Amino acid sequence: MKTFSDKTKDLFYDMIDYIIIIAVIICVVGIIDWRLGIVFDKKIAAVEFSEESNSAEVIEEIESATTNELESNDQPITVSIDVSDSTTPLDSNVSESSEVVSKSVEIPSGSSSQKIGQILVDSRIISDKQVFLTRAAELHLDTKLQSGTFELSSDMKLDNIIKKIAGRS
Repeated sequence: MKTFSDKTKDLFYDMIDYIIIIAVIICVVGIIDWRLGIVFDKKIAAVEFSEESNSAEVIEEIESATTNELESNDQPITVSIDVSDSTTPLDSNVSESSEVVSKSVEIPSGSSSQKIGQILVDSRIISDKQVFLTRAAELHLDTKLQSGTFELSSDMKLDNIIKKIAGRS
């Protein structure tokens, strides 16, 4: 007959396998959560534009949100500004001069979105190619931009310009 100490040893040896398996599973889940947290767990501060808000108020809101988040967390912060419902055009999709430029723009076949953005800047329809590329990607139309001749003007909203070149308007 087994003694108490032998029974205790057998129980300990049987249980240690389960304890190690549980510890390994906990470590793996913790590492996966940590790595995916870096990729997907970004703080997003969204600021909505309204007719009565001005750029100084928006910048102040972004800076205060960014400062507060940086003080409490070392992770990077992404600031997203949705302007699709804005009634006033942004400076980025209006030509730098005060005159409205309206012209027929030729987009050659096989042009990339980078090339199309440069054509629009050169035509003085938009003032910033990077804003165009970013907004086209946000609308998921950056790969749907088409070649052809388009009637565009600098007073059009950026979303409308992108949708027109993508054949969505």
